[in-house]
Amino acid sequence: MTFEGGIFHDSLKTGRAGARLELLGGRVAITTSEGQSFEVEVETCRYELGGATGKMLFCRSEDGTLTVFSEDPQFLRALARASGPRTRPWFRQAFARRRVQRRRRRIAWALAVPATLLLLFGISAGYGGVVRGLVGVLPHSLDVKLGQLAAPELLKGTELQTPDVVEPLQAMVERLLEGAEAEGFEFEVHVSRDARSNAFALPGGQMVVLTGLIEEAQGAEEVAGVLAHEIAHVTLRHGMQSAVNAAGLGLVAQLLIGDVSGLLALGAGLGLELARNGYSRDHEAAADARGVRLLHAAGLDPMALATFFQRLEASGEGGMAEVPGWM
Repeated sequence: MTFEGGIFHDSLKTGRAGARLELLGGRVAITTSEGQSFEVEVETCRYELGGATGKMLFCRSEDGTLTVFSEDPQFLRALARASGPRTRPWFRQAFARRRVQRRRRRIAWALAVPATLLLLFGISAGYGGVVRGLVGVLPHSLDVKLGQLAAPELLKGTELQTPDVVEPLQAMVERLLEGAEAEGFEFEVHVSRDARSNAFALPGGQMVVLTGLIEEAQGAEEVAGVLAHEIAHVTLRHGMQSAVNAAGLGLVAQLLIGDVSGLLALGAGLGLELARNGYSRDHEAAADARGVRLLHAAGLDPMALATFFQRLEASGEGGMAEVPGWM
């Protein structure tokens, strides 16, 4: 078997020359372009993969005076077949490294192609539309998992677990859910000791109500109005859309090939991000509209939500959405 390659040796004019390599049993016969001949034993060589591409195989003689090299992948395979107990482990490791490199290249291409298509599609259809469409095909169980990962960080050291406070809120949520399309979500109310009048909804149904909101409300229906608004954020999957949108094109490309590890890695930081930045105006408007429908379906006064928001606006309390004029 012959292969194209080269040789380094002090006896050569420039120290290097192109050569034809021939595998003869357990040795490599080397013939330079100028007709000089050399030989090296397969089993006594020290091997290394390198060069600009990382695919060049170098075989150094035991005394270090001669090095033969070739980028022909068949040369590596032929030497592996001719190797003995001393060098065989090196060849096994070399093939394992190459398999890992090939996998990485395939993953890189798998991410690059949909990312490019997504970018082109996003230019014409709008990136937000791409994110909504992608989130729409993700299972609700992923929202639930993400919310469960995020909630502990948001509640760290502040959760109030008094049943007299938490249970009535959970009961309100259960009543409101009777008119909601909430299949696949798992709603759970948490109360956080915080003087601000606010509430947050995490993906999947984890809901955080601040004690300041309970104290500010002038009746149960006002609290129910806020809960309906937050339930709407969950069922409309606004938290998931915000997470994907904030993470960028790389995460979208991962999701397109079914890899959700990047999304779950957002985990704990997601709750803090939503609490800090809230939702977009479009998300708030959609949650207002659906929240009013939930209140109506539950036999509760939808105007309670509007009056509560109006009062918070008048007091300068930040965080909650502005009251829509149509209310």
